[in-house]
Amino acid sequence: MSRKVDCVGVIAFLDHKIDTTTHLYGTFLDQITLLLTSENKSKANFLHFDNHVDLPDISNYTGCHYTGTVELSDKKRGSYSIMGKENMEVERGGDIGCCGYILWFFSILLVIMFFPFSLCMAIKVVTEYERAVIFRLGRVTGGAKGPGLFFLYPCIDEMKKVDLRTVAFDVPPQEILSKDSVTVAVDAVVYFRIFDPIMSVCNVDDAFRSAQLLAATTLRNVLGTKNMAELLSDRDHIASSMQQLLDDATDPWGIKVERVEIKDVRLPIQLQRAMAAEAEATREARAKVVAAEGEQKASRALKEAADVIMESPAAMQLRYLQTLNMVVAAEGEQKASRALKEAADVIMESPAAMQLRYLQTLNMVAAEKNSTIIFPLPIDMMAAFMKK
Repeated sequence: MSRKVDCVGVIAFLDHKIDTTTHLYGTFLDQITLLLTSENKSKANFLHFDNHVDLPDISNYTGCHYTGTVELSDKKRGSYSIMGKENMEVERGGDIGCCGYILWFFSILLVIMFFPFSLCMAIKVVTEYERAVIFRLGRVTGGAKGPGLFFLYPCIDEMKKVDLRTVAFDVPPQEILSKDSVTVAVDAVVYFRIFDPIMSVCNVDDAFRSAQLLAATTLRNVLGTKNMAELLSDRDHIASSMQQLLDDATDPWGIKVERVEIKDVRLPIQLQRAMAAEAEATREARAKVVAAEGEQKASRALKEAADVIMESPAAMQLRYLQTLNMVVAAEGEQKASRALKEAADVIMESPAAMQLRYLQTLNMVAAEKNSTIIFPLPIDMMAAFMKK
């Protein structure tokens, strides 16, 4: 005989996994234990199931509380069998305990503490002169982003910033052997910018470092084909050639070379001295040539003047009178000098005459409108110097 019992059941334990895909057919003796209580709440014994158990997904309800009406068969071999169920309600039951509450509290606390940091790591800002290249699981998502605010998915997104402004770097001095076998040290400065952020990140490891190394090698290659005179006089053409070569080589890297300047060409000390001596000799030779050319021009002019004078007797007579005038003037200057010497001798013989001449000179100086100050000295103090 079977009987129906309104009961409250608790699945106490489940020893091992049960195949729920077959509606739990099979023998589960000593595998599932159900504690039943009747309507008057009197405790019944533990029931062990060994036949058909029609409880949906019973493997998910170990330790759960449920109520309902079940039909039990007669007792067999000290066990009971559940034959069916009606209006079965299954609900979670039991208490999580003190440890559960503590773990729940600390979990919430950790979420509150680390949420701002996670938010800061996930939100990125790119300025006006920058662009962002975002990798999601190793792949570039879209094109370059920016400027503005971006949200990154934690753990799967990686962002790299690229500066689009023009950058200048110095090429270190390069020891170069010129075409005419002269060792020189040349340095330069290169201006470049990135025009394609994705190419500069994906096609080259370090765009800035790679551009520096390429500029140094290009400088050596270009200057090695020039001689010393071209290095010193044709810097603009060398810089233009170097810019073109660098621009073509860095185009796959997303780099645009805007300008190249040759800063300095350093020569060896011995070569500098030799060039200075050569320049000095060149200047002296040039000066002699100029002097010779001047003498030649003067001689030619004198010859032309002589030819003109010879052709005109009047011009010859005029030139003769000019020369005679110059001779007379020279003789007059000589006579004046001789008269001045005689006057000085006379004055030296008479101190009174010297004093009078001295006073006349003072009078003439005082008559002029100037700021000259004269301190007269006694004549006897000057006598000793005058005798010498």
